[in-house]
Amino acid sequence: MKSRFKVFGVLAAALLALLAVPAGNTRAAPIVLKASHFLPPEHSLARDLAAWGEELKAKSKGQLELQIFPANQLAPPPKHYDLAASGEVDIAMALHGYTPGRFPLTEVAQLPFVVREAAASSVRLTELAPQYLAKEHAGVKILLLVAAAPSKIHLARKRIDSIRDFKGLRLRFSGSAAGESVRALGGIPIEMPPAKVADAMKSGELDGTIFPYEAVKTFRINEVSKYSVEPGFSSVTFFVVMNRKRYESLPKHLRDLIDATTGPAAARRFGAHLDEQENIGRKAMIDSGVEIVRLSDAAISRMEAATLNYTRRVLSDLEKRGLPANTVYLEMVSANASVR
Repeated sequence: MKSRFKVFGVLAAALLALLAVPAGNTRAAPIVLKASHFLPPEHSLARDLAAWGEELKAKSKGQLELQIFPANQLAPPPKHYDLAASGEVDIAMALHGYTPGRFPLTEVAQLPFVVREAAASSVRLTELAPQYLAKEHAGVKILLLVAAAPSKIHLARKRIDSIRDFKGLRLRFSGSAAGESVRALGGIPIEMPPAKVADAMKSGELDGTIFPYEAVKTFRINEVSKYSVEPGFSSVTFFVVMNRKRYESLPKHLRDLIDATTGPAAARRFGAHLDEQENIGRKAMIDSGVEIVRLSDAAISRMEAATLNYTRRVLSDLEKRGLPANTVYLEMVSANASVR
């Protein structure tokens, strides 16, 4: 009998100990946000997104986490925006250029000679988002926007020193602005998957390509190029967006955390890392024996003049649709004032 009372006493003490634990110490399961993008995990932007996920986890004390699906695991590149807008994922990152014409005001940043540096232009683009760009990003909350450093021209054989040298050159491009710019300069724009470009340059099917420095090693452009021409003249833009309803469903302190860790400051960080990768890619070209050709101011001015009609046409068409394209254009160009 005594032993039974002893066992009962032990169980009762254990129960009292459990009841004495403060309710606040009971940890709820973390909220996991599902994020999708098209880039390989080692890409600069992919690493930045992963770092942001770790920041959310640390600052929320484990209440908020990201589960990231890179490299098109959930959908092909043009579908990532719709994954977020529909709620199939919570967060998505991809290029606006995968769906041309869908984001007309954002695409103003892709016009020739608008972007000089990723960091400064990414900040300005993100600053413009609430007033000018949110409407065309329906169904989502813009976390940040990134304008990549302008892509450079890489040539297999022929050197470019003036606008006359563009005539007849077959150049692979990405994005309508780059294609129209090649055409305006006298070249022949060619669409081609990036993975096929190096072989096409080696065989002579292409004379060159328009690529950011940060991607040259990934696609072996450094192995088949003889010249790289600076400055770059056309950028691409990326979005990092969150499903609007999912964002609004979160507790206020977690919404505040997301707001505090995204926006212009985060855009500067993402853009600055792209700029760093540009410098690394440029060095890779030099180390591979590629000659860097810096165009003269006169040649750059002639290129700007040659592409100006295209820029004016795009802006005019958007203004006729009631979109403040001129304002966005001037705001984006003004970001270059801080760039040396």
